Amino acid sequence: MQVLNQSDTLIIQTNQDGEILTRTGKQAKNMYPSQSIFDLVDEQSLTRMKRILNHEEQYTSDIYLKLDDESVPYIVEVQHVKKEFWLIMTPFPESFLESIANIYDTTNQLNELYVEKALNEKQLNDAIKQLKEKSMTDPLTGLYNRQHFYDQIAKLYNANQLPPRLILSVIDFNNLKQINDHYGHLAGDGLLKLFATIVDQYQTDRTQVFRFGGDEFLFITTEYNLADIKQIIHDIDQQFKEESRECSLSFGFVELTANEIESLYDEQNIEFYISKADRAMYDYKQQLKSNEKRLGQD
Repeated sequence: MQVLNQSDTLIIQTNQDGEILTRTGKQAKNMYPSQSIFDLVDEQSLTRMKRILNHEEQYTSDIYLKLDDESVPYIVEVQHVKKEFWLIMTPFPESFLESIANIYDTTNQLNELYVEKALNEKQLNDAIKQLKEKSMTDPLTGLYNRQHFYDQIAKLYNANQLPPRLILSVIDFNNLKQINDHYGHLAGDGLLKLFATIVDQYQTDRTQVFRFGGDEFLFITTEYNLADIKQIIHDIDQQFKEESRECSLSFGFVELTANEIESLYDEQNIEFYISKADRAMYDYKQQLKSNEKRLGQD
C-alpha cells in the first residue's frame, strides 16, 4: 500500500452511484475532497464516467481528473467486483502530452493561417469586385459605361430565351454647352450627377441606363412596353427640369423585336438601331427649338 501511495497511478474504489469508498496514490491528496467520483472529473469526462458505472462504456477509457485546479488526462482501466468498481488510473506519458501539445499548437497555427487566408481571399475578392465595378461604370455619374452597354447587348442576343422586345432610348441634354460656358464645367458635372441620381431609381436587372459619352445616355429595357417607357422618361425629364431649373432632356426611341435582338451579334446592327433612336432624339430636339422660337415670337 505504501508503494501505491508513492505511485503516480491512482486507484479509486467506488460503488455504482459514484460514491468514493477508497482512494490510493500519490495524487490522491491533490484531488478535490469530495466523496463522489463525479465531482473529480471535468465536464467533458462526466458523461463518460456515468456510462462506465452504468456498464455502458468500455472498460478501458480516458478521463480528465481535476487536480490542483487543472484537468489532467488519465488512462482508466475498470475492474468490476460485485457492486463495486475499481478505477485504476494511469497518467498519460509526458511524451504523449507533449505530442498533444504540439498537435494543439500546430492546429492553432493552421487555424491562424486559415483565418489569414480567408481574410486575404476576401480582400482579394473585394478588390476584384471593385475593379470590375470600376471597369463597367462611369466615374463621374456612377452609371454604367459604354463598354458595359455592349456587354449587356451580348448577353441579350446570347440568351437561351430571347426577350419579346427591347426598347432603346437615346437621351441628350438640352443647353448643356451654354450652361458650361456660363457657369463653368463644375455646374455641368453637377447636372450630369443629378440626372444619374434621378434615373438610377428606375434601374433594374431588365432596365438599365448607360452614359455613352458627354451628355448622351442610352436607356434600354426589356421590362416595359413603348408607351410605359415613354411615360417613365417623360417623368424623368419633368423631375430633371424642376430640380435643375436650367436644363431639360431630348429623347428618341426605337423598339426591337426578338428577331431584331438576335441580329445584334453584328455590331453594325447595334449602331444602326442607336442611330435610328438618335435621329428620333434629334427630331425631338429640333421640335423643342421650333416651339421655343414660336413662343418667343408670340
